[in-house]
Amino acid sequence: KESYLDLVRRIILEETQPLEFVRNNNCDYAFTKNSLIVHLTDIHAGEEVDIYSNKFNKDILKERIEDYTNKVLNIARLHHSEKCYLIVSEVVSGIIHNNLRLQNNMDMMESFKYISELIASMIAILSNYFDEVHVYVTEGNHSRITPNKEDSLKGENMDILLPFYLSA
Repeated sequence: KESYLDLVRRIILEETQPLEFVRNNNCDYAFTKNSLIVHLTDIHAGEEVDIYSNKFNKDILKERIEDYTNKVLNIARLHHSEKCYLIVSEVVSGIIHNNLRLQNNMDMMESFKYISELIASMIAILSNYFDEVHVYVTEGNHSRITPNKEDSLKGENMDILLPFYLSA
């Protein structure tokens, strides 16, 4: 059995292929002194829903993040923004409830790896249009690694691994 840290290290170091990320080229991005705060929260990667009122899966998640990135760039162009402050939280759907486990189509590690690549692609796109992109990550309840909140130790949360993964 691997320790949790060894498991995370092994998954991060596995060879990963970059995800193709589509950017809308219909805008002319000109920038002046202005900053944007961009929230990318409650992502819940790994969840799959297909009901009459909602459909969500990893492909829809990718499309939504691409669309969101393009909207951020349009707002940046409109306001001549130079800096971007990206706030990220609740990156995976997690295991905090049994019904979530049934809705998840990827395990937590697969989900974390997938959303981390999407976020890395988003940051790469943003960094082409902003002078500075600052990324802040906050812990969310869905990203903890134990279902019971009372059993969860401080730091046992997938969200806090995101800066480490992105820097790797």
